[in-house]
This record gives sequence, structure tokens and C-alpha cells, in this order.
Amino acid sequence: MSRTSKQSIESRFLDLYYPFHYEVGFAVERAMRDPRLTQLQNVILWTLHSSAEEGRMPRKQLEAILGPWFEVTSSALSKAIRNLTAPPLDLLELRENPASAREKLLILTPNGQAAVNGMKKRGEKFIARITTELKRNEIAEGVNFLSRVSEIVQGFAKQEE
Repeated sequence: MSRTSKQSIESRFLDLYYPFHYEVGFAVERAMRDPRLTQLQNVILWTLHSSAEEGRMPRKQLEAILGPWFEVTSSALSKAIRNLTAPPLDLLELRENPASAREKLLILTPNGQAAVNGMKKRGEKFIARITTELKRNEIAEGVNFLSRVSEIVQGFAKQEE
């Protein structure tokens, strides 16, 4: 009997987790990365693109999203944001949040959206290198699996709030 047939599905999943997270996840992240920016700055832009409404998000919400992913202080996050708002980058705009005068609202600028578009294009090019090695049904099943796992884990997080 092969090693995989003796293992539980949960054990097989765990055996794949770290290689997938660190090798695949970081390879995709490196491929997408805007070389002008730090890892944190790239993640800030992508989070505003993927999680914000119309590229706008309260700063505290961004901090809440990034907190579990990065060991980053509030001041380090502020510095990264400040650098993204300043020339020559001008990728973000900070405005007073209409919902709370004490809270800042982060907004992707046209330059910021262009940077995100570049990230997306580089990411798609890298993913295309992977998918050329897979069958269509493997791609569809993989995307479906990752989508469902993401939904389930997000549900856990909401239950814990």
C-alpha cells in the first residue's frame, strides 16, 4: 500500500500545507510584486484592490485584515502607507473618513490602480505557466477547492468574532 493511501486526508492536506503556502504562495507573491515596493506595501495595495469597496477602506479595517498575516506595528503600517501616498509613488490617497473624523480613509489613486493592474498581469502570467501543465478539469477542481476552503475559513473567523 502506498504512503498516501495509509494517511488520512487531513494528514495529506497538512503535508501539503507548508510547501504550498511557502513555495507556491510566495512564488506567486514574488511574481506579482511591484519591484518598487516592499512586501507590506504590495500587500496593502492588493488588499485595497481585493477587499475594499471601490478601492476605499478605513485604515483601521486594513490594520485588522493585515494584523493576523503580519507581525507589523501600527507605526510600521503607518510608515508604509505614508510612503505609498508620497511622490514619486502617489499610489494611495489618505482622506478624512466621512463616517468618523478621527479615522482616515485609504483610497487607491489612478497610479495605485495601475500598480495593481500590473500586479494582476504579472500574477496571471505566472499562473498561466502553472496551468499549462494541468488539465482543464484539474484547474476547475483546484479553483473550486481553494474557493471553498477560503469561504469555510472566513466563516470560522466570523464565528470567532
